[in-house]
Amino acid sequence: MADTNNEVKDTTMDTTANPNPEPAVPASDKKEEKPEPTVQELMVEIAKLRREKDKNASEAADWKKKFRETQSAEEKASAEKAEREAQRQAEYEELVRKNQIHDLTENFMDQGYSKELARKAATSWVDNDKDTLLECQKQFNAQLIASEKEKWIASRPEINAGTGPAEEEDPFIKGFNSVPTRFGK
Repeated sequence: MADTNNEVKDTTMDTTANPNPEPAVPASDKKEEKPEPTVQELMVEIAKLRREKDKNASEAADWKKKFRETQSAEEKASAEKAEREAQRQAEYEELVRKNQIHDLTENFMDQGYSKELARKAATSWVDNDKDTLLECQKQFNAQLIASEKEKWIASRPEINAGTGPAEEEDPFIKGFNSVPTRFGK
């Protein structure tokens, strides 16, 4: 149908309007946000998850048990041997680590580190912890500077700046005054 209103329509384009306007979404299409769950609902959800976790753990244990039962004697022996070898390798690596720490501790102590600081520095060296190693070196340098300063102060002679015992009279003046003068004394 034709426009029956006699209103004049503005045909000029509004330059402030958004060039890509978003289509209006009816209120019925908007997603409603769910309210936060209550504590009771959360507790129920936690209980469900715990039951599911327990069920999965027991199911995994059952499958492991069935797997072990179906293994042949060779496979069992092979698995046990692999476990023993892995344990032996872990023990070997731990012994190597302890030996390295011991050797490095002795080297640090030879340089003048205290026993605790040397052990801490050696452990950080073996563990490749550069921050702790640098902190140990800073502590050692501070201790070294302090001890050297103490030695230097102890080796200096005592300063006599008028702090000695007061003498009766200066020997030079005493000798000068002991000579009789013409005008007598």
